[in-house]
Amino acid sequence: MEQAKGVLAARSNITLNQAFEVLRRHARQHRILLSKVAWDVIDTGFTPAIAPARPQTDTSDAADTEQ
Repeated sequence: MEQAKGVLAARSNITLNQAFEVLRRHARQHRILLSKVAWDVIDTGFTPAIAPARPQTDTSDAADTEQ
């Protein structure tokens, strides 16, 4: 798993956490084991689709910013 995350992160220029999310998302969407996706990344050069980044949302409380 760690090797697949590293390979995917390097290929796609994303963080290790983002790589794990990509692997996990692909496994869930296609109803296959996460370990199978990881092996495919390592053995065959498979690269799951990278979802577009979600826009950052402001999580600060509006009451905190009012003075």
